[in-house]
Amino acid sequence: MLKIVFIFFAFIAFCYGSLYAQKNEIRHFDSLDGLWTFVREPFDSNGIGIQNQWYRKDLSGFKNATVMPVPCAYNEISAEKGLREHLGWVWYQTNFYQSKYDHNLLNILKFESIQYYARIYLNGEFIGDHIGGHLPFEFEIEPFSHRLNILTVAVNNTLSHHTLPHAEYKHYKTFDYEGISFLPNFDFFN
Repeated sequence: MLKIVFIFFAFIAFCYGSLYAQKNEIRHFDSLDGLWTFVREPFDSNGIGIQNQWYRKDLSGFKNATVMPVPCAYNEISAEKGLREHLGWVWYQTNFYQSKYDHNLLNILKFESIQYYARIYLNGEFIGDHIGGHLPFEFEIEPFSHRLNILTVAVNNTLSHHTLPHAEYKHYKTFDYEGISFLPNFDFFN
């Protein structure tokens, strides 16, 4: 019995040690959780933020800018119908400082999960993208040339038959009314 308990706790320690960043005497860890600037593109806008290089701009100056806690599911943070039912691109932005001691170290930028497509920009430069959700991903980044850094993340939450959960997203136009049909086949809100 004691051997089984030891194996169980060793397994738990392995899981937590491998999935979450650990701070110790060798490794530094800074969480970027908190309130980030949040900007929502118009519904089904086809990526106007990427086309207009919003990643090079201060999003807090946008007319529709607000703050959003990270981590969170923005669709469930408000009772506003437009935010709750939004499908498409949204933008997050935060600032963080680099310690002078971290400059010569390996720098990893880790995200626990973003649904379903993310484009990551650091100081206005594209550093990578990620497709999928529900799993962590990370980027090794060059030592920063700035002490103050601006991290911008563009996120598209549109569901398809290639995402988990699967869903069907259709456009249809009838007369002078344009509507959106969203047919989920799961029992919770995205």
